[in-house]
This record gives sequence, structure tokens and C-alpha cells, in this order.
Amino acid sequence: MRRVAGVDGCKEGWLCISRAENADLRSAVYADAADLFSQEPMPELIAIDIPIGLADCGGRECDGVARRMFGRRACCVFSAPIRPVLDAENRTEASHIRTRLEGKGMSAQAWAIVKKVNQVDQALASTPALQMRVREVHPELCFMAWNGGTAMSERKKSPTGRAARKQLVETYFGVDAFDDVRARYRRRAVADDDINDAFAALWTAERILKGCAKFVPEQPTYDSLGLRMEMWY
Repeated sequence: MRRVAGVDGCKEGWLCISRAENADLRSAVYADAADLFSQEPMPELIAIDIPIGLADCGGRECDGVARRMFGRRACCVFSAPIRPVLDAENRTEASHIRTRLEGKGMSAQAWAIVKKVNQVDQALASTPALQMRVREVHPELCFMAWNGGTAMSERKKSPTGRAARKQLVETYFGVDAFDDVRARYRRRAVADDDINDAFAALWTAERILKGCAKFVPEQPTYDSLGLRMEMWY
């Protein structure tokens, strides 16, 4: 059976939820991207919430297109880090690098994901063929498509927003889907929104396999390593 996976970052690494053609749901937490991409058996396709393909300077087109799609909720799409900051030892150094290249510092939000971005970037750069089965998603873009084209009105960490996303998960994957994953992990290791986001990524992975998913921009751009900069939903 063709198994696909949805992945979201969590405090202990990467939460991976997978399913094979409407069969059993499985979940696991991997400490780093190397472990995630060497799991056995390897899913045929992995949709992951992390920037893939990085600009050397300036913003990525896919981030800009996604912001325009969200309208008043554009703030939920923040800029991916530029490639030169990946080797920075700390946020201060990263800010110096970005200021020199772009005239602005490094936000705490962007710096918080640099380590995970670097993990995935190194894996894809060392094995370019891996990008054929690893696709970038943005959970809020996935939820918007899942919600009939309307962006979720409440923040994902708010009780109302969390419940609305959980309802979509349970309607599609089954009434016990969320709770079964929740029961396996400590909240300090895997947050509720990590679970919802991984399910949104899995929903998109299944759409990609079926050939009905979409991506932005319409004509993907490539970074200096030849990685596609696109966002699936």
C-alpha cells in the first residue's frame, strides 16, 4: 500500500503521522530530519511544515503569494530565513548577517526554526532526489483549502481555533484520530497544534498522491542549490 506522511516540528523533533490508502494511522516522533528521512519503510511522499529552498537574499515568492491568499491573516506566513544565516552560531550573529545583506535583523520567530530548516536543507542538498518525495506545506494554507477556501478565523493556539481545526481532522480521519495521537505523547513534547498541523500536512500529502493538490507559485522558482521553492496545499 502507498503510505504518505504529514510532518510538523515539535519540541522533541518532528511529529510524523502517516497513513496508507485510508488504512491505519501511525505516528512517531523523530529527533532530527536524518532520522525522519531514514525511517523504514519510507513513506512514498512526505508533506512537511518547513521552508524548503532558501533565497540567498530577499524573500521567497511562495511566501509572498501565500500572504496575499490569506488577506487579513497574512501575518501567519512569516519569511523563511535566508541561506547565509544557516551557519550562524546564535541569533545575534544571524542578525548581523541579515542586516549586512538586507538591512534588517533576524526575528526571534525566524531564528527559532533555523536549526530545523538547516536539518532539512542538508538532507535535501546531500540527496537531491529526496525532494521528489518531500514537499513543503504551510498548515494554515492546508486548513484554508480544507475549510472550503476560507482561512481559519481564529489563531491555532486559541481554544476556539484549536477546536475548529480538530473538528476538520476528526471529520476526515475519524473521531478518535486526534485523541489517539494525543494520548501517545506528553504535551511538553508534542503540543495540540503540532498534532493538528501534522494532520493538515497529511491531508495535503494524500491530495498530492491523488493529483488534486495545488501549489504556489504557479511557476516554482529554484534556489542556489537547485531546490524548488514552492508551497503545497
